[in-house]
Amino acid sequence: MTFTDEETALRQALTDATLGQPERPFDRMVAVRRRHVRSRTMQSVAAIAAVGVVVIGTLVGINSAGSKRSPVQPLNLAPKSWQLPWPSRILPSTDEARAAAGQDLAEAMSSYSDDEGLRSADGRLLFAGTPAGSQVRWLVHEAAVTTADGSTLQRLIAFARAPGDNSWTRYVADAPPVETTQLGFAWNRGEQHEVFVLASPEAETVTLLDLSNGSPVLEPANVALVDGTADLNIAHPLADGTLFVNTGTTFSNYPVLVPAAAAEATATLDWQRVPRQLGPTVSEQWSLVGAGDGNRIDGRADGDGQLSVGVTCAGPGVVSVTLESGGHEDDLVESRCDGTFTVQPSNLPLDPGRHVHVVVGASSATLYGVGIYQAPQQPGADCGAAFDGSAGSAPFSCRDSGRSTTVKGYGCLDGRRLMAAEYADGEDAAWAFAGTPWKRIGTHVDEAFGQAFSDCTGGLIRLPGG
Repeated sequence: MTFTDEETALRQALTDATLGQPERPFDRMVAVRRRHVRSRTMQSVAAIAAVGVVVIGTLVGINSAGSKRSPVQPLNLAPKSWQLPWPSRILPSTDEARAAAGQDLAEAMSSYSDDEGLRSADGRLLFAGTPAGSQVRWLVHEAAVTTADGSTLQRLIAFARAPGDNSWTRYVADAPPVETTQLGFAWNRGEQHEVFVLASPEAETVTLLDLSNGSPVLEPANVALVDGTADLNIAHPLADGTLFVNTGTTFSNYPVLVPAAAAEATATLDWQRVPRQLGPTVSEQWSLVGAGDGNRIDGRADGDGQLSVGVTCAGPGVVSVTLESGGHEDDLVESRCDGTFTVQPSNLPLDPGRHVHVVVGASSATLYGVGIYQAPQQPGADCGAAFDGSAGSAPFSCRDSGRSTTVKGYGCLDGRRLMAAEYADGEDAAWAFAGTPWKRIGTHVDEAFGQAFSDCTGGLIRLPGG
């Protein structure tokens, strides 16, 4: 839209007032290690190309009540390096709707800033409107906020208001990774439980990953997006940390955000609990539950042998687990964060009585449960005896015809466990579902293994040739 002379003058005055101010510091979390456990099956989500944005002829941060506030800044048209490179979308696409969006955002952000004692800058509106099938009006916004102690934080801030409401319901989280393709927001009101989904222009459908019952359920699945949005009705109340928007791959799930007032620290969720036993002789040594970087534990090995790491996680990115003992270090990465439990052996040498230091790394939006187990087999044992029988459920390392081999366990969506043996160079050696005979894999692509892996993951991943 074309600005009036008054609007142009006001923007110029605000710009002049902020000249000379330094750029906000780049404050993104250092990404966790991006090494894939199974490089030929892990898919990275491509960064989304920036597209044109709608010009909003309003200012953010104006306090209509007239209280004293710090200088405001105009709404940024182009995303900062830490912001989602999505277009600004306003429904309907009219001048009146744009003006209403600016007024609503200024009102909502002013109230939020006053209540929390914050100053905001670098604001960028992603969405304003009421999605099809809903009566709730949504505003989705990214901004840098400065707290009373001077800390500057990049935030995703959303607001929702139903007809008749006098105030906006707030949703606040760390700014999502720029590779994120879908966002979700929960709305609980009486018997009404719904999820508002906002997606990048490239997304066509959305699936919800529901962990409310302690195990992954992909439902509703493949719902078509309308104007990059969807309003999904859910049959049960929506609790923090149990629902995720899924982009069609098990390795990209973003948590559905609950209102800020309800997003309190909770006890361990059922889906985060790791098994105490992996087999008759394989017991949990230690476990860690949490979200984000820095969770750690120090333990002492009960005896010699081999450690294994079991991970269940949900969220964007990967979870890395670093084990260190006696000057040796082993870094394991779990890329499948869809609420299933996956186990892999560690190559860390383990001596009785030696301390073991464990550190977990993940994005702030990724939740996890990690179990450290002591496996019965020693690295270097011959694989032949194992592969001649039926597969167990515990991971181990062995040597097959002189080649170092690692056996990993994958938790399947239907409750089974798929065991896969892989040589050090990444070539597959054998596979089986736990409790069934091992099947050797030749030098060619094993279509049966590809199909089994697809069945295990609910068809969301297919191995090459599968």
